[in-house]
Amino acid sequence: MKMRAMVIVLVMGVAALAFYAWSRNTARQPAPPQAGGGETGGSGVVSGADAPAMPPGMPGGSEVVIQSGGDPGVAWVVPKRWVSEPGSAMRLATYGVPRAAGDSEDARCAVYYFGPGQGGGTDANLQRWTDEFADAGAPERTTRSSGGLEISRLRLRGTYLAHAGMGGDGQGTKPDHELLGAIVTGANGSVFFKLAGPARTVDAAAREFDAMLASLKKK
Repeated sequence: MKMRAMVIVLVMGVAALAFYAWSRNTARQPAPPQAGGGETGGSGVVSGADAPAMPPGMPGGSEVVIQSGGDPGVAWVVPKRWVSEPGSAMRLATYGVPRAAGDSEDARCAVYYFGPGQGGGTDANLQRWTDEFADAGAPERTTRSSGGLEISRLRLRGTYLAHAGMGGDGQGTKPDHELLGAIVTGANGSVFFKLAGPARTVDAAAREFDAMLASLKKK
């Protein structure tokens, strides 16, 4: 009898130790992580760089939505006919401009902002754009102001020496192309607008481009 009682007591002791170890392990398990990432407030809305950009394919006609990069401190109205395209690490915004009759491709307007004091001087950038064309002749260059902002505008027509990289829309030589460019000097640094594409399409969009520049204002 004594031996049987000792076995029963030993079995109960082992069972008690096993239950104690199981309960401690369960208490230490972390709570499941919440869905989503990035910094959120009490409402769970993602903010800052993680905030969603304007979906591609949205028409213009409203003030610009920042797709990437910092805030340049200026706002403008996008032409209604233009279509917002996906942004990139280099571009603040990109707009597709529907092709004119007889042209084989759309034009594209890219907007760049690199931050205060970044992106180079106005003259150097206008010359860089000029160097992207062959047989363009004398560039048409004007200066104006809008909303307290200084705007330097450039117009070129000739053979576009397309290249990969910043501002490049593929590679190759494209005859009978045109570029409308503008550099806006704002309080937070320069903002670069570059509309390039087949000449007829850019010609048809010239008034829209100038109207966009006229809509520029400080925030």
